[in-house]
Amino acid sequence: MSPHDRAVQFSPFAALTGFDSAIEEKARLTENQMLLDDETIDEIARKLKILEEKGIGEKIKITYFRPDPYKAGGAYISLEDKVKKIKAFERIILLEEKGEISFDSIFEIESYLFDGI
Repeated sequence: MSPHDRAVQFSPFAALTGFDSAIEEKARLTENQMLLDDETIDEIARKLKILEEKGIGEKIKITYFRPDPYKAGGAYISLEDKVKKIKAFERIILLEEKGEISFDSIFEIESYLFDGI
Protein backbone atom coordinates (compact mmCIF):
# COMPACT_ATOMS: atom_id res chain seq x y z
CA MET A 1 0.00 0.00 0.00
CA SER A 2 1.35 3.40 -0.93
CA PRO A 3 2.03 5.99 1.81
CA HIS A 4 -0.71 8.23 0.38
CA ASP A 5 -3.35 5.49 0.53
CA ARG A 6 -2.28 4.62 4.06
CA ALA A 7 -2.62 8.30 5.13
CA VAL A 8 -6.16 8.44 3.75
CA GLN A 9 -7.18 5.69 6.17
CA PHE A 10 -6.41 7.97 9.11
CA SER A 11 -7.83 11.24 7.76
CA PRO A 12 -10.66 12.84 9.78
CA PHE A 13 -14.17 11.73 8.94
CA ALA A 14 -17.30 13.78 9.62
CA ALA A 15 -20.23 11.38 9.86
CA LEU A 16 -22.66 14.24 10.39
CA THR A 17 -21.77 16.61 7.56
CA GLY A 18 -23.34 20.03 8.18
CA PHE A 19 -24.18 19.28 11.81
CA ASP A 20 -21.84 21.97 13.16
CA SER A 21 -23.32 24.67 10.93
CA ALA A 22 -26.86 23.58 11.90
CA ILE A 23 -25.96 23.94 15.59
CA GLU A 24 -24.46 27.40 14.97
CA GLU A 25 -27.62 28.49 13.10
CA LYS A 26 -29.86 27.26 15.91
CA ALA A 27 -27.78 29.13 18.49
CA ARG A 28 -27.88 32.41 16.53
CA LEU A 29 -30.20 34.85 18.30
CA THR A 30 -32.92 36.89 16.65
CA GLU A 31 -35.36 39.36 18.13
CA ASN A 32 -39.03 40.04 17.50
CA GLN A 33 -40.22 43.20 15.81
CA MET A 34 -41.54 45.69 18.35
CA LEU A 35 -45.04 47.05 17.93
CA LEU A 36 -45.02 50.84 17.77
CA ASP A 37 -47.59 52.98 19.54
CA ASP A 38 -49.83 55.35 17.57
CA GLU A 39 -47.81 58.43 18.55
CA THR A 40 -44.58 56.94 17.18
CA ILE A 41 -46.32 55.82 13.98
CA ASP A 42 -47.66 59.36 13.47
CA GLU A 43 -44.21 60.85 14.10
CA ILE A 44 -42.62 58.55 11.50
CA ALA A 45 -45.38 59.43 9.02
CA ARG A 46 -44.73 63.17 9.53
CA LYS A 47 -41.00 62.65 9.02
CA LEU A 48 -41.60 60.64 5.83
CA LYS A 49 -43.83 63.45 4.52
CA ILE A 50 -41.07 65.99 5.20
CA LEU A 51 -38.56 63.75 3.43
CA GLU A 52 -40.90 63.41 0.47
CA GLU A 53 -41.29 67.19 0.20
CA LYS A 54 -37.74 68.43 0.80
CA GLY A 55 -35.50 65.55 1.79
CA ILE A 56 -34.56 63.95 -1.52
CA GLY A 57 -30.77 63.81 -1.66
CA GLU A 58 -30.43 64.52 2.07
CA LYS A 59 -28.52 62.22 4.40
CA ILE A 60 -30.57 60.46 7.07
CA LYS A 61 -29.95 57.93 9.82
CA ILE A 62 -32.60 55.23 9.80
CA THR A 63 -33.22 52.31 12.13
CA TYR A 64 -35.39 49.52 10.79
CA PHE A 65 -36.29 45.88 11.38
CA ARG A 66 -34.87 43.36 8.92
CA PRO A 67 -36.53 39.92 9.10
CA ASP A 68 -34.24 36.92 9.27
CA PRO A 69 -34.50 34.82 6.08
CA TYR A 70 -33.92 31.52 7.92
CA LYS A 71 -35.82 31.68 11.19
CA ALA A 72 -38.48 33.63 13.09
CA GLY A 73 -37.56 37.15 14.14
CA GLY A 74 -34.83 39.36 12.79
CA ALA A 75 -32.60 42.24 13.79
CA TYR A 76 -32.73 46.02 14.07
CA ILE A 77 -30.30 47.69 11.68
CA SER A 78 -29.14 51.32 11.81
CA LEU A 79 -27.54 52.93 8.80
CA GLU A 80 -26.81 56.30 7.24
CA ASP A 81 -27.50 57.03 3.59
CA LYS A 82 -28.99 59.62 1.27
CA VAL A 83 -32.65 59.51 0.31
CA LYS A 84 -33.09 58.71 -3.35
CA LYS A 85 -36.88 58.55 -3.57
CA ILE A 86 -40.00 58.10 -1.46
CA LYS A 87 -42.61 55.79 -3.01
CA ALA A 88 -45.64 56.61 -0.87
CA PHE A 89 -48.05 54.36 -2.78
CA GLU A 90 -45.76 51.32 -2.46
CA ARG A 91 -44.80 52.44 1.09
CA ILE A 92 -41.08 52.21 0.35
CA ILE A 93 -38.15 54.56 0.91
CA LEU A 94 -35.31 54.16 -1.59
CA LEU A 95 -31.79 54.94 -0.45
CA GLU A 96 -28.89 55.72 -2.78
CA GLU A 97 -26.53 52.95 -1.65
CA LYS A 98 -28.37 50.69 0.80
CA GLY A 99 -31.44 49.69 -1.24
CA GLU A 100 -35.03 50.02 -0.14
CA ILE A 101 -36.82 49.92 3.20
CA SER A 102 -40.51 49.31 3.83
CA PHE A 103 -42.38 51.97 5.80
CA ASP A 104 -43.74 49.22 8.07
CA SER A 105 -40.27 48.16 9.21
CA ILE A 106 -39.03 51.67 10.14
CA PHE A 107 -38.36 52.17 13.84
CA GLU A 108 -36.72 55.61 13.81
CA ILE A 109 -35.54 58.27 11.36
CA GLU A 110 -33.09 61.05 12.21
CA SER A 111 -32.11 64.12 10.18
CA TYR A 112 -31.46 67.81 10.67
CA LEU A 113 -34.71 68.36 8.74
CA PHE A 114 -36.67 67.18 11.81
CA ASP A 115 -35.15 69.58 14.34
CA GLY A 116 -38.48 71.37 14.87
CA ILE A 117 -40.56 68.23 15.42
